[in-house]
Amino acid sequence: MATMTTKRGDNWKKVFFWRNKKTLVAIDLTGCAARLHLKKKREDPPLIEADEQGNELAIDGPAGKVRLNISAATMRDIAYGNYKSDLELTFPDGTVLSTETFEVKVTEDQTV
Repeated sequence: MATMTTKRGDNWKKVFFWRNKKTLVAIDLTGCAARLHLKKKREDPPLIEADEQGNELAIDGPAGKVRLNISAATMRDIAYGNYKSDLELTFPDGTVLSTETFEVKVTEDQTV
């Protein structure tokens, strides 16, 4: 499981790229809906619920990119620790695909 690290109270930014595994050509995400949850455990309620309607996720369809930008104010409310997440896309034809589950480590910010 991949791990990414962010600091409590900082913007949490990440760019996800969707590519064909064989050709590495970008998969067109035009018309897709995206969402992401941050949780301690799968059965827990999400601490963060991100989607493109809330402006936390931005889809660049032709480039096959999804940009995550969680505000510093939201991240201030997340306790230090390890969490789990994935990015889920729903394509216009109803197909749903998700990234692998990844760990998000929220660390202490030294400049407060």
